[in-house]
Amino acid sequence: MANSSASKPTTTTSSGLEPSSKRTRRVLGDVNVLVLDLRGTLTDWFSPVRAAIEQAPYHDESELDASELAVAWYGEIYATMSRICSQNDAKTLPQYCRIALDALVERRRIRGWNNTTRELLCNAWTVGVAWPDALYALPLLNSRFITVALGIGSHQDISDIRRSSGVTPHGLLCATTPRENPFTYEMILMHLELSDKPDMVAFVSSYADTLRHAAAKGMRTIYIRRPWEDPDEDFSSLRPEFDVVIDGTEVDNPSGGLTALATALGLSNSESSSAAAT
Repeated sequence: MANSSASKPTTTTSSGLEPSSKRTRRVLGDVNVLVLDLRGTLTDWFSPVRAAIEQAPYHDESELDASELAVAWYGEIYATMSRICSQNDAKTLPQYCRIALDALVERRRIRGWNNTTRELLCNAWTVGVAWPDALYALPLLNSRFITVALGIGSHQDISDIRRSSGVTPHGLLCATTPRENPFTYEMILMHLELSDKPDMVAFVSSYADTLRHAAAKGMRTIYIRRPWEDPDEDFSSLRPEFDVVIDGTEVDNPSGGLTALATALGLSNSESSSAAAT
């Protein structure tokens, strides 16, 4: 059973930017496995998608807002995924992207995006651009935990994103059900053979709703705030809700995000190198 949010210590400093080392080590003391969201938390999906939209031919007098359209497309993809999965008709990530894009193009009457252009746009979703702190910190976290990256889509979809990003978790988990489906989290625990010990797993995500579902299954929760995720969430209100809350929005600062988590746990490059050598 999940712990109540009122009883969970929140591991942030008064500024909320870095986790408290003492509290972080205590609250994660029994954790052996970190499950990390691949898209959004380990990798930046937004930049390659926005770049693809900016480069696509557009036949109209007005200009597209590539940033706004990328975010709208993201929302359309996950709405499409939820609808199709409820019909037991799971598809690949590019297929979800194409269905969502076709709907968006029609609704917004975007001209000039033919079949070839739309395929190129959808391919941008299979490109992974790692956050700098993820590249730096994941080897450190690997020295202390079993790390598993979770992605929604086929194994090929998720493998392509991991490979292109360069992130190095110990393993990959591929879910065909959307984040809001409780079975996604049951599947994670079953795969890890920890259904009876969910508090040995910490879920690391930039999506508050994902962590709420994980907490409901008894997992520990680590929230990494990212620039493009959860725009409607009040960051300060999340602090008492999750076990660890970290600001990872300064994307050019590799000491934030997952690096701040590793630092709070006392992990260093020397420890990582020593573990890799044994």
